[in-house]
This record gives sequence, structure tokens and C-alpha cells, in this order.
Amino acid sequence: GALQVGAPGSPDMAPSSTLPPEILSVMVGPGYDQRPYPTPCRYSSRLSWLANIHVRCRFAAAGMLPRAIHQTRRPPPWSADMSIELREYDIAVFGDPYKIHGPDAVSAYERTVAGIIHSDIAPRRAGQIVLGRIRKSPGDVEIYPRYKDGLNAEATWKLKDKGHGYNLRKILIWYKPEQWDVSHPPSRLNIPSDLRAFQPAHLRDEVLFHELVHSGRRLDGFWVQGGHNLAPNVDDVTPYANKESAAYNNMEEFATILVTNIYLSEKGAKVFRASHGGAGFPYILDQAQSSSDGFLGKKSNYDLVKMFSQTDPMAPALSEIDTPFNPVRAYLKKNPQDIELNKSLQPR
Repeated sequence: GALQVGAPGSPDMAPSSTLPPEILSVMVGPGYDQRPYPTPCRYSSRLSWLANIHVRCRFAAAGMLPRAIHQTRRPPPWSADMSIELREYDIAVFGDPYKIHGPDAVSAYERTVAGIIHSDIAPRRAGQIVLGRIRKSPGDVEIYPRYKDGLNAEATWKLKDKGHGYNLRKILIWYKPEQWDVSHPPSRLNIPSDLRAFQPAHLRDEVLFHELVHSGRRLDGFWVQGGHNLAPNVDDVTPYANKESAAYNNMEEFATILVTNIYLSEKGAKVFRASHGGAGFPYILDQAQSSSDGFLGKKSNYDLVKMFSQTDPMAPALSEIDTPFNPVRAYLKKNPQDIELNKSLQPR
């Protein structure tokens, strides 16, 4: 797929230069032998290379270039060949040699993320459906460490070469497993489920699963539903928008939270997510809505589940998962005609 210039994964390298030898010696030090610099690897960037040349030449012209620059080259990153490709899912995991210090640490990140996918997500039926969707899609997914402030993970489009527009066949997931718990602490296991005492979907496999759902839907063209805001707006009327549905922000987040809640139920959870967060909206689904029929008993939920079940190609497969919380199964069991409608809407 296309790669973003200057981002991890870019194979860009500087071309052999035709600059005068005296300038070349200033830029790369003695011993320059007309080979491309820096050494080609997936982390090198034409943009940063040119910027480096510009700064060095300006300092050299002013007689201010430090001696060390004349004598040393920037070594290639030691992790140039490091990554884990999960080819059965069209997913690749990349560490970051400039943010994670030491090859062992980068390798540990890559092994940890790959292990979460193999050991936690893939064995479950919901995980198999989501991973299978990515594999059958026209694109693929790359996973990198996330360094933004705050506890979060993200799935975004990758920029095209030279940074002009987005590559709609390449999704980047920004995710750090060490930010999230591996399992619930023992103190939580003894809390009655009706108390709703802690936030659901915050274990490391659950967070990654959520982003994988986003990735598969976007690669299949459902990214447009991210613009279907569910908060009522007289100037921008959207189907199913109302004050209750607004808790999910948009149809894309509702669909992803719905599928993640089914995954949680398959894991044995009894506490589920109720919104995308934000002021005024509960994060935890109340007891009355924490079953399939209870969730569908609320009209705003019913309408959104109906739309998902009729349009998302995962819906028929998800409806086969027999768990206490699976509104898709409950809806399609009562409306089997929508399974055929769903199939008729999918590309041949």
C-alpha cells in the first residue's frame, strides 16, 4: 500500500547527491563514498533528510558547524528490519526505534501486541469475525505505539505518499498495551454487577478490539457513518438522531461499541459500555439495558441496531454468537428477513 512520507513505514531514502565534495563532507563527514544517505530503512525520510542538509549547510556557511558533525554519520536505526506481520489477518505490528529505547523494548512491544491478537482476540468468535473482515477487505492495518497525552487509542487513515490526501486502503492503529490492565483486579470480581462500579471495555484486548472494529468498517467503506452525527441538529438532519442516541456521538461509534459489547459478553462480562463518553452521558449501561431484549426495549437502541443489522456485513455472523448480551442476535431472530436484506446490500 501507499506509505506516508516521514512516518514510520516509509521506505524513502535520500538519492545520491551531485553536490560538490566540500559540501558533501560537511553534511556527512569524511569517508562519503557517493552511497545514498542515510542507509535505506523503513524509518528514514526524504523530508527530514533534506531538512538536515539545509541546517548543516547554513551552519557550515557561517563557520559554526560543530566538529563532531564532520566526523560522525547518523547510524541507521537498529530496528530497520523489525516488525511482526500477521499475514493471516493482513495486520502488521511496528515498534518505534526513536520512541522506544533499545531493540529488546521494540521487540517486546511487537510481541505483546501480536500476542494479544493471537491469544485474546482471535480465539473468540467475535474476534474471528472482526479479523476475518479485515483480511477480506481491500486494505490492511498497521499498529504503532501511541504517544499522545491521555488514556486512549485511535484508528486513523494513513496519508498517501508525499502527504497528499489519505490512503483509503491503509489504516493505522495507535495503541500502547501497557496503558491498560491485562485483567480485572480481584477486588472488582466480587462487586455485584448491578452496582456498575467500574468502566467496561478498558482491558488491553478490549481496547485493541474496539480499534480493530473501526479499522474493518473503514476499510469496507463504512467510514462515512462517522459523519452521521446522532445529536439532533435542525441544520443537519440525520436519520436516527435524537437526544438518547447522542450518547454515541455518531453511527460509527455506536456500531463499534455494540460489537465490542458483544465481545465483552462472549468473555463473560456483565457490565457494558453505554456511550462514547462526554459530559452528561453515562459511560456504563444500566442494569435494565444489559441484556439483549432489555437493550432493544429502548426505541433509540432498537432503531440503531436495526440499521446495523440491515447494513453491516458482520451482522449475520454476529447473530450466531449465543451470549447473554447480543442485541443483533435478538433482533435478527425476530426479523430473519433482514438477513437476506443485509446480504443483498453487500458487493457481489
